[in-house]
Amino acid sequence: MDSDSFASITRSIIEREGENGLEGFVPVACYPERRVILALSDVPASVDLETVVLAWARRESANPGEECLVAFRHDDASFKVVRIEGHSEEHHVYAA
Repeated sequence: MDSDSFASITRSIIEREGENGLEGFVPVACYPERRVILALSDVPASVDLETVVLAWARRESANPGEECLVAFRHDDASFKVVRIEGHSEEHHVYAA
């Protein structure tokens, strides 16, 4: 799955939640090969969200080379998608 496709799915979820969609959006990780989607809740506001989310997504991988897409709130109007495969990462920011 590419980042744009995952972003489209993520945006649909945020839009369904209405006005508070992005505010209540929790980080999610998608592992397409296993058809698994996980959510990370209760992340303290005092931590660097991106660092915590990427470390969590890597820990949840079944193997080191597994493809993973992660989406999380970037700021008040956008979210970020990171596609991880092996040692490479693609980062993209999308308007909510």
